[in-house]
Amino acid sequence: AFLNDKDLTSAFKASDHSDTAHGLACQAAQPALEPRQSHERQRPALDHCEEPKVQTPGSLSMPKLAEGCRRHPVMVAPTPPAPRLWADRATVLAAVKHSGEALQHTTPELKADRDIVLAAVGHDGTTLAYAAEALQNDPEVVAAAVRQCPQALKSTSASVRADAGCVLQAVSQDGMALQHASPELQANREVVMAAVRRTGLALRFAAPALQADREVVVAAVQQDWRALSSASRDLVDSREVVEEAVKRHWGALQLATPTMRGDRGLVLQAMEQDWRSFMLASKELKADREVVLAAVRRHGLSLQVASKPLQADREIVLAALAQDAGALNYVTPSLRNDREVVLTAVRRHWSALQKAPLALRADFEVAEAAVRQSVYAFEHVAEELRSDPRLWLQAEAEPKAETEVEAPSSSVSSREVPVQRTVPM
Repeated sequence: AFLNDKDLTSAFKASDHSDTAHGLACQAAQPALEPRQSHERQRPALDHCEEPKVQTPGSLSMPKLAEGCRRHPVMVAPTPPAPRLWADRATVLAAVKHSGEALQHTTPELKADRDIVLAAVGHDGTTLAYAAEALQNDPEVVAAAVRQCPQALKSTSASVRADAGCVLQAVSQDGMALQHASPELQANREVVMAAVRRTGLALRFAAPALQADREVVVAAVQQDWRALSSASRDLVDSREVVEEAVKRHWGALQLATPTMRGDRGLVLQAMEQDWRSFMLASKELKADREVVLAAVRRHGLSLQVASKPLQADREIVLAALAQDAGALNYVTPSLRNDREVVLTAVRRHWSALQKAPLALRADFEVAEAAVRQSVYAFEHVAEELRSDPRLWLQAEAEPKAETEVEAPSSSVSSREVPVQRTVPM
């Protein structure tokens, strides 16, 4: 009826790293083990124990064990107590108040005890799965479990999952609980609307008819743009719906149809949030001068995915280089020989000099713009200018305000920047 020496030793060892086990285990074990393990008095588990009493483990009564459980939920210890304790109502009730998981270890009779189950689900709603079947259908018990954890709905019977009131309570707290609702309620507009307003991604569990409901889908993408992936094909091709998703996050363009990715207004709107949205644009928009110019002004490296004719457009190239010298990697060979183009890139960052043709590296003004930023630019200056004292004087001088620049987002000598085709989900 009581813990024996072997049980106490096991519980004592388990108590080192288990907050739920060490209280009662140490309290019971310390008097018996102290003569043999006095050198372990400094162990962390003992710091929480009371001073040893004169009594032996065999003299601990059931009420005292129950009192220990109230202070330390021993019922979820890695090494469970003696089987007799699982049948003791007071002990189990004390344990489930500290950890609902203790319910899984008790006897079938106590799993059917309404007070014990209510205490368990009040601590952890998912422990409803361990309750007797009758209590899994009890309205008060189910309500308490769902209130604590909406996902507890999956442990209820089919009749409960078909109860609109109960399901509404669950999805209002966690829309993903819709996956446990009955098919009839997954097709219920009121229930689905409550779910997607709480969690947009719950749209994936709605009936197909509601995935094609414009109002429901708009509510879902307004809460989470990724819900667009669960909308019907027609609505994914709807400008109104896609625009709502893009307002939430530019990555929604990735989920849209090619037609929507070719919509100039949507792409420009997405680019206001992040230049990478230009990479998701249609081929036609990458050849659209207005769109490309807007893209390179936001980030020069957008020039990488522009059409070849626009990579040779002088105005677009100059705008790109003014934003990021690394765009020189994607300029056509004819413009790389253009003095103004190279000078704009070098003024943005000295490292652009290494991509300049030899004739321009021998240009004093171009070389001067580079070395004023860094002495390392001398490595790329033409041989005949390296010994020019005027350049060395410029290298030692303070940089002019107009030439103070940040490092480019990528070196102009680096490989092509990989185009990001996907957005993290």
